[in-house]
Amino acid sequence: MRNIGLKRSILPLALAASVLFFSCRTAGSDNVPERDSSPAAVSGSLYVYGLDIKLSGATLKHYSDQRQTTIEEFEYTHSYDKAGEKVTNTLTGRRAGRDMVKYGYHTLTLYEPGIGYDDLAQSISGAGAVVTFHIFGEPGVTVPTGKLVSSKDPVPGTFKAYYSSSYDASDPNLTRIASAKSATLDLTIISGDKVKAAFTLEMASGTIVSGTYEGTCKELDDQNVAFSQGEGIIMRGYTPKYLLQIEKDGAVVQQAEQPSGAVLQSLLNTGKGESVTGTQAAEAPELVDVMLLKNKETGDFTFISPVKNPLADQQYVWGKGWFPIYRYFPNTTYFQEAPSDFTDQSYRDLDTKGFNFEVRKDESLRISPDYRGYILFSTTQGMKGVIKVVDYAKSEVIRKLYYGTTYQLYHVTDGFVIDYKVESVPVIPLIG
Repeated sequence: MRNIGLKRSILPLALAASVLFFSCRTAGSDNVPERDSSPAAVSGSLYVYGLDIKLSGATLKHYSDQRQTTIEEFEYTHSYDKAGEKVTNTLTGRRAGRDMVKYGYHTLTLYEPGIGYDDLAQSISGAGAVVTFHIFGEPGVTVPTGKLVSSKDPVPGTFKAYYSSSYDASDPNLTRIASAKSATLDLTIISGDKVKAAFTLEMASGTIVSGTYEGTCKELDDQNVAFSQGEGIIMRGYTPKYLLQIEKDGAVVQQAEQPSGAVLQSLLNTGKGESVTGTQAAEAPELVDVMLLKNKETGDFTFISPVKNPLADQQYVWGKGWFPIYRYFPNTTYFQEAPSDFTDQSYRDLDTKGFNFEVRKDESLRISPDYRGYILFSTTQGMKGVIKVVDYAKSEVIRKLYYGTTYQLYHVTDGFVIDYKVESVPVIPLIG
């Protein structure tokens, strides 16, 4: 079985983080694009630190509609017995809020000579000063125009601005990017391939970056669906205890039930595309979206919100021995069995048609061991996804060498082999 960590139908991260586009031809031994320097094509300057930096090109890129869902926090308690003493923990959970903003997303990039998009290499070439405006509009491809102001939140009709005095496409790690604390932008779309802009940016340092531009503009689209996916992932049904045996010279000499939190891979990290144990997930519990439980009495399984079920583990206290502890996960996830008309083709179509369904607010879904099919889910961030239950994963005994001829035998529970796809936030570069 294999795990696919993060797959997207958008540009790969390494390319997306360094792409600027330029409508020109490639020339010169250093592969830096030439520009149309005729006065009729472009006029513009960028003013900073008393310098007048000529601007030579612009791009306007349209991304798929985005959305931002508020996250509500709530308190809950969990009590358990620790060496005869009742322990009560008060914790903070998270769930998707009711408020959601949907907006169009566009980037306008202006840059100086010596930097541009190389059509042959399909990547940026050169280095220089660049300013990029992330413009938020109503859903669709229409770019807001007129006098716009900056905003921390993606409110239609506002924008965020980023500036780099020395963008280096050959090594983005060398590039220092500054975000504007406040900014104004007066934007006019003259025609499909020409824009006029006047702007002022106040950086966090107090530096003022201002400028004007009028001229040609290359228009591009990145209207693809952004999603993460994983394949062939084994999720084990969580039970509070598992059986640990000690084997020496081929014979079992000791056995005991132990807390399962460090052994059973019952949690799904959809960002990394892998199933993890409670101990593995403890450093970043907010990344866990799905938990699988097993009912030993009925044999059934339940997909459940991680916030609903703390996982048992243990901790060694010097001089006192081992004591129970619990791992907590804050996220609320909703589950629903997919309708009967959701087919294998429907699952494949998610790549291009998107996740156009709603999920009931049920925090758990019980299924039998012979279940094969699709389960819809929705995360704390409001992202929708689909779990494909591919096959049953039988229980196993994992045999690990302890020392010499002594082995530890971990009896792990059964579960399922799953694939999944879930919406993700596309990687939109700050510059470019």
